[in-house]
Amino acid sequence: MTYDRTLTSALAFSKEGRLEEWIHLYLTSHGNNLPFSQGLKTLPRHYLGPVQMPITLFRRDCGRRYMNYLAEVGSVMSEMNYETGGRPCMRYKA
Repeated sequence: MTYDRTLTSALAFSKEGRLEEWIHLYLTSHGNNLPFSQGLKTLPRHYLGPVQMPITLFRRDCGRRYMNYLAEVGSVMSEMNYETGGRPCMRYKA
């Protein structure tokens, strides 16, 4: 199986029980966040997903208001990271 930064790739890895591997491949390549990948590895983690959720469940925390959201999860995160210098722009509404 070959990694790609697409939702299709994430779903394929997840189906094979390799979602954690996909997450670290993303973070150490397109996500450009090796420290976050290393931090995730410090404790045992359980991953569920990818899960499609309405964007209305999240609130904007930073970034430009007119930023376009792309369909692929990896693309959205890449755009968010580009806009904010690596900080996520969306947070779950608690």
